[in-house]
Amino acid sequence: MKLYLVPVSISWLRVSCVSVVDASNLRQIRSQPYEYDLQDTDALLVVDIQNDFMTSSHHKANPNYPIPDLYLFASKTHIRAGSLAVANTDEIIDPINKVVKAFEDKDLPTFFSLDWHPANHCSFCRNGTAISNPLYYKKEGGFCGPLNNHSENNGFIGLEKRCQDTRSKQDFENTALGMMQWPDHSEACQYGSRFYPYLYVPKTAQVIRKGFEASMDAFSAFEGVMSEQEFPFDTCGIEGNVLIENEANQTLQMLLEETKSQRLFIVGIATDYTVKWSAIDAMNIVKSTNVTAKPSSLKEVHVVLPLTRWVAENTRDEAIDAMSTAGATIIRNIPFSKGIP
Repeated sequence: MKLYLVPVSISWLRVSCVSVVDASNLRQIRSQPYEYDLQDTDALLVVDIQNDFMTSSHHKANPNYPIPDLYLFASKTHIRAGSLAVANTDEIIDPINKVVKAFEDKDLPTFFSLDWHPANHCSFCRNGTAISNPLYYKKEGGFCGPLNNHSENNGFIGLEKRCQDTRSKQDFENTALGMMQWPDHSEACQYGSRFYPYLYVPKTAQVIRKGFEASMDAFSAFEGVMSEQEFPFDTCGIEGNVLIENEANQTLQMLLEETKSQRLFIVGIATDYTVKWSAIDAMNIVKSTNVTAKPSSLKEVHVVLPLTRWVAENTRDEAIDAMSTAGATIIRNIPFSKGIP
């Protein structure tokens, strides 16, 4: 029987303690409602709320920027889904905006990640498939299928043709289906890579761009660097723009240290990929405080599940297990009711 140390909060006493529980009860305990008062050492990470990951939604008044007609239905009342749309993502925008404003009102740091790929990025299915065999390339959106559905000269595409980051290699080598391939998405400087036009992004936000190298993928926000572009952060204007970010820029870990953040709350898309890996990497930082010469300020990681959306239920459940096992708290309610108007 595995035993875990689990933090238990008694909110009305504002007391925290540790209890020993059976692993079989771990998810149940962490599924209980939480309520937090925002503290000076809290930080918020909003993961990949970008047009290419958004489902079709209403075209409302006052978007953050004009939406090109190409991305609107003929009626102009709805925005088309992105190339890699995740279901029901429109439902989380308003509550995320409220959470962002609550953090902003208390001068707490808010971090936003952006997938930011070159046109020849290794994760795009057409870049791993012979031009003469585009069967699984779906420009209109949706999955292209696992790697072993692709062929080149009637043979299996080798690892050298795919993303060279460690996680993609592990996925390729260890997963029965091979690495999933994606349609073109989040291409830098294009509409699909921009923040969703109704997402509130403060001018004081710190934006992390990731996946900007053609041969490397990056699911986790901790694999990116702070963008050199200033507000609105997601365009390719003349001033302050770079397509390939400077790898020497600050990482999210550095920014959390700089802001002395102790609790990190994570929301966004998609629970089973970028949210999951961001939470796991954050917990790796928490755990490293016991073994590094320069301890991290980060102490806790909380994933606000109702403010995320997932690609599929089975991979969502696997992600919840993986994040919980890493030590992140999975919150199944919106825990800031006292601080949100």
